[in-house]
Amino acid sequence: MSRPIAAQGNNASIIFDGREFTILRGSAVSKVSIGTVQNAEIIPSRPDHDGALIIKVAGQKIPTNIEEAVSDPHCILFRHEQSGDIQRFVNEVEPSIIPAKQTSNANASLSNAKKYIVPIVIITVMVFGILSIVYGAVSGGDDTESASSSQESSPLYSETPTVTDTPTHERTATGITATYLGPLINGTEINSQNTGIEVKVQYDDGTDETVSGWTVVNPGKVTYQKETTFTIDYQGQRTQLKLTGEPPYEYQNALTQAQQYSDNMYMSKAGIYQQLTSEYGGKFDNDAAQYAIDHVKADWNKNALKTAENYQKQMSLSREEIRSQLTSPYGEQFTQSEADYAVAHLPQ
Repeated sequence: MSRPIAAQGNNASIIFDGREFTILRGSAVSKVSIGTVQNAEIIPSRPDHDGALIIKVAGQKIPTNIEEAVSDPHCILFRHEQSGDIQRFVNEVEPSIIPAKQTSNANASLSNAKKYIVPIVIITVMVFGILSIVYGAVSGGDDTESASSSQESSPLYSETPTVTDTPTHERTATGITATYLGPLINGTEINSQNTGIEVKVQYDDGTDETVSGWTVVNPGKVTYQKETTFTIDYQGQRTQLKLTGEPPYEYQNALTQAQQYSDNMYMSKAGIYQQLTSEYGGKFDNDAAQYAIDHVKADWNKNALKTAENYQKQMSLSREEIRSQLTSPYGEQFTQSEADYAVAHLPQ
């Protein structure tokens, strides 16, 4: 593979480099080897709800709907407008998944063959040994020395070397750590069934290992803009997991629309807010609209200039009329400084 393949979802991004999938959720990173992947499957999105890209990993439960996919660390949620990018990603990685599955199946077949070959060899050796004893008894008669010699030379009477067990050091657990790799959408349940939690045990010999069977002592939900501390217990060892929820889908959808209004229509901050909350526009509540305005990436001076240029070219307005239209509460609703910048940079 000459270059990594990547796709951006609603709650995470995913990268495939030919050997493994890397799933990024904020600062959390989850890696999946290509040899363990059975398939990459899409739960289609619709305009009214998200879809999901599911990386099917051997030996793990596969989500069957969006509700189950939310807490799965190997699932990427995506909005309807991201469907094309997600489908492209799946089309490009599928040729790499199929050879990996074939290699895995071939190794499994070889392993199964070995299970049958070894017992057959052992049985064959035993049969030859028994026949050797019978033959010696019949042909040797009362010749004790000959029988004794036959027994000593028979594989069944060979001495087995004594194996001395070497005492091993019993490891002692010194503590545990917990990492969360799942989605943090507002309201996500954090409990003992959440597959996004990874718990590792540290031992006194410097090693560690990932374990199951842990419990969340105080299960609950993550909350937007509020840190919640969850206590994880494993065989008496405890650690804390501090999580803050990401914005609700409603907030993220408002931000997406706000970005489109800025990038494609060059609207002002006040104009975008009005459009988002209008009953004839986005119909978002005030909190969602304000979140969008606070997080939209826009150069308001540039938007004012683009709007002014359209007035100049398409409506042949004077510079002062353009300035008035830019700042009008019934017009574009740019600030005075943004309108002044636009008029000052209009072509002469």
